[in-house]
Amino acid sequence: MDALCGSGELGSKFWDSNLSVYTDNPDLTPCFQNSLLAWIPCIYLWATLPCYLLYLRCHHRGYITLSRLSKLKTALGVLLWCVSWADLFYSFHGLVHGWALAPIFFVTPLVVGVTMLLATLLIQYERLQGVQSSGVLIIFWFLCVVCAIIPFRSKILSAMAKFLAFFLIFGGGDSVVTGTLGVSLASPHFSISRGKILDPFRFTTFYIYFALVLCALVLSCFKEKPPFFSPRNVDPNPCPEANAGFLSCLSFWWFTKMAILGYRRPLEKQDLWSLNKEDHSEIVVKKLLDAWKKQQKRAARLKAKAASGKTVSGEDEELLGDQPRPQELSFLQALLAAFGPSFLIMAMPPYLSFPIHI
Repeated sequence: MDALCGSGELGSKFWDSNLSVYTDNPDLTPCFQNSLLAWIPCIYLWATLPCYLLYLRCHHRGYITLSRLSKLKTALGVLLWCVSWADLFYSFHGLVHGWALAPIFFVTPLVVGVTMLLATLLIQYERLQGVQSSGVLIIFWFLCVVCAIIPFRSKILSAMAKFLAFFLIFGGGDSVVTGTLGVSLASPHFSISRGKILDPFRFTTFYIYFALVLCALVLSCFKEKPPFFSPRNVDPNPCPEANAGFLSCLSFWWFTKMAILGYRRPLEKQDLWSLNKEDHSEIVVKKLLDAWKKQQKRAARLKAKAASGKTVSGEDEELLGDQPRPQELSFLQALLAAFGPSFLIMAMPPYLSFPIHI
C-alpha cells in the first residue's frame, strides 16, 4: 500500500503507529484516509449490488413517478460524481505540469466517482422498481458520512495551520501549539514552512463532498410515494408495517401508535391491524402444503427404488445406510423448506435483516 501513497510533500505512509496508536491525540495518515477509509462505502455497495439487483428484479412493484425527492437525490448523486471527477482531472492537471503525485490521487477519485455514478443509477432503478425506501442506499450514505468524519477532523486541524506561524513567531514553540490546538507540529497535516494548507483544491472539494453526502443521507431517510400502478388498499385498518420506511422498520416506529394506544387504554378488537397479505392463512398454508407434497413425492420415489432394488444416490446411501430403506416423512424439513429463509432473516440482527426486507 505504501507504493500507492507516494512520497514528497503530499505523500505519507499508509500506517503510522506513532500517529495513530502511541499518542495522546490519535489520527490516521492522509494515505489511509484517502485509500481504505474512502473505499469502504464503495466496497459495500459493489458487494451488495448483484444480490440486490436480483432481489429488485424478482420483486417488481410498479414504477414510482419522478418526484421532487427523487430529483433531489439524483441531483446530489450527479454532483458527487462531478466532485470526484474534478479531483481526478485536477490530478491529471498536476501530472501535466510535472507535479509528483501519488497514485492514490488517481485511484480513489476514480473509484469513488464510478461508485457515485452507480448510486445515482441505482436511485432511478429503484424508482422504476417501486422501492419507496432503500435500506441499501441508506447504509451506503451512512458509511460515506461515517468514513468522512475522520478526514473532516484532520482537515479542520489542517485549516488551523495558518495560526502556527503566529505561535512560532512569539516563541510559543511546539508545546504551546500542542496545548492550544491539540496537535503537534510534526503532524503530517501541516506545512510549517509556509503556514498554509498544503492542498487547498482537494481541501475544498472534500468539504463539498461531505456536505453532499450528508444531504444525501438525510434525503434517503424520507420515503417515496407509493408506485403509480400499485393496487389500492381497501382494508379499513391496514398494518402500517407494509408501507413503513427503512428507518421506521429498523426502529419499530410504525408500532408506536399501537403501543401508545395500548398504554392509554385496553386494546379492543377493532384496534388491531389486519394481517399483511403474505401472512394470510391461504398464502402460508399453501406454501407449507406444497413443501409437504414434495416431501411425500420424494419419500414415495425412494420407497419405489428400494422395492425394485435400484441403487440410490450417494447422498441417500449415506443417509439411509448400506441397505436402502424408505425415508420417513419429516414435517420439520417441510417447515424449513417453506419458511427457512424467513426464519434465517428473523434470526439475523435487525440492522442486517431489515435491508433485506426493504
